[in-house]
Amino acid sequence: MRFVSELKRRNVFRVGIAYVLAAWLLVQIGEALFPAFNVPDSIFRGMVIVLFLGFPVALLVSWIYDITPEGIRRDSETDPADSSSRQTGRKLDFAVIGLLAVAVAYFAVDKFVLQTPEQEPVAEQAIPEQPLTGERPSVAVLPFQNRSALEEDAYFVDGIHDDILTQLSKIGALTVIARTSVEQFRDTQLPVREIARLLGVSAIIEGGVQRAGDRVRINVQFIDTTNEGHFWAETYDREINIENIFAIQTEVANAIASAMKATLTVEEAARVSTVPTQNLEAWEAYQLGRHQLGRPTAEDNAEAQQLFSHAIDLDPGFALAHVGLARARLSQQSLADVSRESALAGATAATEKALSLDPDLPEGLAMFAQLLIERHEYAAAEPFLIRALELNPNSAPALQGYAQLLPSLGRNEEAVAPGERLVQLDPLDASNHQNLGVSLFAVGRFSDALARMDRALEIDQLDWFSYHEMGHIIEALGRYDLAVPWYERALDLGGDVWFNMVSLGSAQLALGNYAEGERLTSEALRASGRNQLQPLMLTAILRYYLGDEEGALALLAEAQGFDSSGPVATVILADIDLIKGDVRKARERYEKVMPELFVDEPVLADVDCSCTSVPLAGVLWRNGEFDRAEHLLQLSETWNSKLPRLGPYGYGMNDVEIHALRGNSVKALNALRGAEQAGWRSPFWRYQRDLNPSLDSIRNEAEFKAIFADIEQDIDRQRAALAARPEGSTLDLDSWQIAIQEASIAER
Repeated sequence: MRFVSELKRRNVFRVGIAYVLAAWLLVQIGEALFPAFNVPDSIFRGMVIVLFLGFPVALLVSWIYDITPEGIRRDSETDPADSSSRQTGRKLDFAVIGLLAVAVAYFAVDKFVLQTPEQEPVAEQAIPEQPLTGERPSVAVLPFQNRSALEEDAYFVDGIHDDILTQLSKIGALTVIARTSVEQFRDTQLPVREIARLLGVSAIIEGGVQRAGDRVRINVQFIDTTNEGHFWAETYDREINIENIFAIQTEVANAIASAMKATLTVEEAARVSTVPTQNLEAWEAYQLGRHQLGRPTAEDNAEAQQLFSHAIDLDPGFALAHVGLARARLSQQSLADVSRESALAGATAATEKALSLDPDLPEGLAMFAQLLIERHEYAAAEPFLIRALELNPNSAPALQGYAQLLPSLGRNEEAVAPGERLVQLDPLDASNHQNLGVSLFAVGRFSDALARMDRALEIDQLDWFSYHEMGHIIEALGRYDLAVPWYERALDLGGDVWFNMVSLGSAQLALGNYAEGERLTSEALRASGRNQLQPLMLTAILRYYLGDEEGALALLAEAQGFDSSGPVATVILADIDLIKGDVRKARERYEKVMPELFVDEPVLADVDCSCTSVPLAGVLWRNGEFDRAEHLLQLSETWNSKLPRLGPYGYGMNDVEIHALRGNSVKALNALRGAEQAGWRSPFWRYQRDLNPSLDSIRNEAEFKAIFADIEQDIDRQRAALAARPEGSTLDLDSWQIAIQEASIAER
C-alpha cells in the first residue's frame, strides 16, 4: 500500500492517464489526416510504435522527476511534505479532464456528424444504392490523381488507371467495378464508406501519379471499406519506360488480389503479367485514342482512328491498338457518312489482324463476335463470346455482346443474366441499366424494363437513349400517345441522330400523321446518309401507303442492296410479288437471301425470328410445297412459344398468320382478338390489315374487320389526345407508370 501511495504522490497514475488520452487523440488525428496528405503508412505505424514505447518512459520520468515552482528536479531532492507535488497533481487533473473532454467531443463528432447515415440520400449522387455482393470479393479503383506539374499528363495518369482496371478484371475471383462508375467519384469529398455503399464493394483503391522528366511516382492505397482500415499502401518510384509501367501495374494487381484473398489461376497470372507493347510512345498513342473514342462526335472518332493507326505504325504487333481501331471504324457508321458495309469491312480487317497477333485476346474475341452479330451470323458469334468471358469474366464488351446475341438465338431469358452482371460491374453507368432494360423488355418484363430505364435517367437525365427506350417500351404496350413525348425528348437531346427521327416518324405513321411522318423520314434519310436500313424501310412503307408504289419499290431495292443479308426488305418485296401474283419471283428472293431455310432441317436460330419463316411458309404454300411450308410453321410455333407477344423480339400477331395460312380462321381470329386486347398496335397495323398476303384467308371476315375497327378507333383517340396537348407542355416523367397500370398484359 505504501508503494501505491508513493505512486499517487509522484503523480504516476495521472501522467499515465494523460499520456494514454493524448496518444489516443494523436492516433485518431493521424489516421484521419495522413491519407489526405498522402503520408505513407510507414510513418503512421512509426508514430504508433513511438507512442507505445514512450508510455513506460513517461511513467519512469514521472517517478524520478517532479515539477516544482523552481523547475524540474529529481523527486529524491523534494521534501514529501512539500505542496508542489499536490499542485502538480491538480494541474495534471485539469489536463486529464481537458483531454477527456476533447476525446469525448471527437468521438461524438466522428460518430454523429462526420459519418453519413446510410438511409439518407447523397446530395452529390442522385443514384440508387447498390447491394453489397457476397458472391465474389468486390473492389473499386477510384480515378488516380494527377500530381504532375503538367495538366496534359492527365491522359497518362488515366491510362495507368485503366490498365490496372484491365489487369484486375482478368481475375475471375474478383468483381471489379468498371471505369464509368468510379469516374463519378473523381475529386469527390464523399467518405470512403459512402462510396463503397454506392458502388456495392468491400474495398476501395486510391492512388496518385506524378510524372516528372523521366521519372514516375505512383502511390497506391488499399482500404478495407468494412472498417476503413488500411490493408496496405505502397509507393512505386521508377524510371519511365514501358517495362516499369507494366511491372508496376502487375505488382499492384497481384497485391490487390492477395489482399482480397483472391486466388489466381496459372492462366490468369500469366495474363495479368502480359505486356501488350514494348513501345512507350505506342502505348501513349493508344491511351489517347481510347480517350477520344469515348467522345461523341465524328471528329473525335476520326482523331481516335488516327491515334490508333499511329500506335500501330509504332508497333505493328500491338494487338489492342488494332482492336481500338476496329471499334472506332465500326462506331463511325452512326456518326459519319460512312456506309454500313464499309464500316464492317474496315472493322473486320482490323479485328482479324488483332486476333492473328493474339488469338486469346478477350477484347479481340468480343469485337469479332460483335461483327458477326452485325452480319446476322448469330450462331457463329457465340463461341467467341464464351471464350472471351472464359479469359476475362469481367469483360464489359463480351457481356454486352452476349446480352445482345442471346435473344437472336431465341434465348431471351438467358440475356438477363449478363445484363445484371454488367450493372453489378458498372452500377453508375446509365448504359448498363439501359442494356439490362432492353433485355428485360425482350422477355416481356415491361414494368421491370421501364423501371430500369427510369433508374438510368436518375443517373443521367441528359442521355437521349433512355428517353428513346422509354418511348419504345411504352409504344410496345400500344400507347403511342404516351410514347411520342418520350421520343420527342430523345430527339431534342440527341440532335441529329437519325435513330430518333425514325422512331418518332414510325409512331407518327402508326397514328396516321403522314405529313409529319414524311418530314421525319426525310430528315432520317438525310442524317443517315442513306446508309442505314431503318430509314429506308420506313420511308418505303410510307411511300406505299401514299400510293407511290414505284418509289416504295426503289427504296426497298436500295435497302436490300445495302443490307443484303438482312431479311426485312426481302419480306416486304416478296409480299408485293405475291400481291401481284408472282409466286416464283417471291420464292427466288427468299432463296437468295436465306438459303439456310431451304435445307431439309432448317434452324430458326440462324435468322431474325419467325417473322421471316412464316411469310416464307406462305410463299412455299402457294408454290405447292406444302410439307416444307408446314415444317416451317411448326418450327415457328416452337420459336414463338419462348417469346412474349409484345416487345422487340415479340411475335406480335405471328400466330394469327400461322393459323390463317393453315386455313383455320376461328383460331386466327381468336388470336387476332387476343393480340388487340393485349395492346398490339404495330406501327404497320394498316399494312397487316390491308396488304399482308398471309392474312388473305381471313381479311374479309366480319370479325377481322371489327377487330381492326377497334384498333383504328383507339389510334384515333390517341391521336386526338396528342393534338390536345397544351402548347409548351413538358414531358411527364411518371407517364410510364400509367402505361404499366393500364396495360392488360401478363408479364412473363
